Amino acid sequence: MPSLAENSQLIPLASGGRIGDIINDLIRSGKYRVFFNALKAFRNGVVYGARTRAPHALIVNLVWSHAPWSVIIQRVFQASLEHALVLGLTGFTYTLLHSLLHVVQGNRKLWHSAVAGYIVGFLFCGRLSPVTAQINMYILSRIISAVFFVLVRRFDSLTAGNPASGWAFRLYSGVLWMILMPLFLRYRDFMQSSMRNSLTYIFVDSEQYSSLYDLLCMNSDTSF
Repeated sequence: MPSLAENSQLIPLASGGRIGDIINDLIRSGKYRVFFNALKAFRNGVVYGARTRAPHALIVNLVWSHAPWSVIIQRVFQASLEHALVLGLTGFTYTLLHSLLHVVQGNRKLWHSAVAGYIVGFLFCGRLSPVTAQINMYILSRIISAVFFVLVRRFDSLTAGNPASGWAFRLYSGVLWMILMPLFLRYRDFMQSSMRNSLTYIFVDSEQYSSLYDLLCMNSDTSF
C-alpha cells in the first residue's frame, strides 16, 4: 500500500500563494522530512495538551474551587497553555533528536528513544508544577501498569492466558491500595492535589457530620 508521503499529491494542502506553494513543494520532496515530522509532533502535542487539559482543569475548578468565574477562566487558560507547550515542545524535540540519531547511525536503535526521552523529560517536565507533576504521575502509573501486564504475560499459565483476570490483578490492586492509604494518612501534603482532594472527600470528610442533613444530603455547608 502506498505511504502517506507517496500519496501526498492526493491530499489537499493549505495554499498561501507563492510561499505556500514553496512550502508544499518542500513537503512533497521528502528532503526535509525530519524537520516536518518534528513540526507535526509539535502541532499534535499542542492540540492534545490543550484539549485534554482545558476540560479537566475546568471540571476540577468547578468541583473544588469557590473562586469567581474570572479566576477560574484564568486558571484554566494558564494550565491549558502550560500543558500544550510542554507536550508540543516535548513532541518537537523528541522527534527531532530521535530522527537525527537515526540519520547519524544509519538505523534505529532502542537506546535512541531512551536518550531522546530522557532529554525531553529533563528539559520540559523537570520544572515542578501542578501540570508537570500530573503528567509525570500519569506516565509513572502507566509504566507500572504496563510492566505488570508484561510480567504477568510471561507467566500467563498461572492466569489462564488472561493478564487481567484471576489472582494477579487482584494482587496488583491490593498492593496499590496498601501503599496508597498509609501514604495518604501520613504524607497527604506531598500527594498530587486532585488525588489528595478526592481521598479527603471520601475518607476524611465522611467523619464530619452533625445531623441527617450533612450525613446524607450534603457533605458540608460549602461542599456537596
